[in-house]
Amino acid sequence: MYTQRQAVKYSMDHKKKFQLFRQSRNFCSVPWNMFKVDPDGTVNTCVPGTTQLGNIKETSIQDIVNGPAMQAIRNNLSMDLADANCANCIKLENGQFGHLRKRYNQQFVDSNIDYADNSFVLSAVDLQWSSTCNLRCVMCWAKQSSAIAQQQHIPILTTKESEVKELTDWIIKQQYSLKEIYISGGEPTLIKHNLRLLQRLDKTNRLLLRVNTSLMFDRNNPVMQQVLEFPNVEITVSTDAIGSQFEYIRYGADYTKFLDTLFWLKTTHVQLRMNFVFFVATAARLLDTIAEFRKYNIQDFTINDVAAQPALQARNLPKSVKEMLLKLYSEEILRRPSDMAWIGQLTNCIVELQQPSNGVSYETYFDDIDSKHGTDWRTTFPELV
Repeated sequence: MYTQRQAVKYSMDHKKKFQLFRQSRNFCSVPWNMFKVDPDGTVNTCVPGTTQLGNIKETSIQDIVNGPAMQAIRNNLSMDLADANCANCIKLENGQFGHLRKRYNQQFVDSNIDYADNSFVLSAVDLQWSSTCNLRCVMCWAKQSSAIAQQQHIPILTTKESEVKELTDWIIKQQYSLKEIYISGGEPTLIKHNLRLLQRLDKTNRLLLRVNTSLMFDRNNPVMQQVLEFPNVEITVSTDAIGSQFEYIRYGADYTKFLDTLFWLKTTHVQLRMNFVFFVATAARLLDTIAEFRKYNIQDFTINDVAAQPALQARNLPKSVKEMLLKLYSEEILRRPSDMAWIGQLTNCIVELQQPSNGVSYETYFDDIDSKHGTDWRTTFPELV
């Protein structure tokens, strides 16, 4: 039985709210509205947030979101003071459209929340509560992929059923204040925690359900069948490349199946967007790859820097390749002068290409990958040789 719908009754002085959302330099509404859970149970405000607020294996989520770490962040932001937790997000803004901050400030500006108060109202949640995954992507790591953890003979990270049940129960009780649920992984369509949550949610509640997936699932996948019952769905497709390069980067994936699933989803009501990781293996062909997907009438793209593997940072490309790409990316910016979000993302790529090499060899990294996967990076990526 669903929790009875109840309006959240908070109020805030309109002038103060206008000042926070429209005039402040550092304010972000996220710490009053959402949190992220990682496979090891760690809770953060969001993906760029660096402060560990607690762990659901040790502390209840209610105590975490109202705990001293979260309160300290809220206190700083409400006074328009910079907080270390938010430095990564601000760094990515480039004076253009914001990173997550702009997205969520737009989403939460109409919420009945008193941002001058220190209370938390569940408006969004980012659930990355298991590393279950069927791929071994070259830029990923064991914390996010059970397949990589198995290969490396280390424990697979996932939250326990008891911890998931407590958190799920809490989310269900407050579901009518929710505006967004984001499920990722791992591969979210393989995570049973997601199935149990989605089965219990009231699908008439028009929240935005966001899913980040590699599309390596069958059409009868139980999680995806539940996803498709929600009226407002945004699917972020992890891709990075096409053809043999796609299959090298996302080891274990099949590009033909990827396209088949992509075209099937285009016949449904879901909104599709594409996510790319910018690193040595994608930098040279990224713009061509995105142009290919534009042909399929997909226009929403996100480009993220590689997070876990220093050897794969685009700054490590040969100098001649970096110079060529700097020219290419600068020309692309000039071709789309009114697309500020696109310009902001390409600017991040340019900034990365302008950095000196960190001295870590991508050749050695890929040689090690080839020894495990039986692949040949020199044949697949001749531009890197």
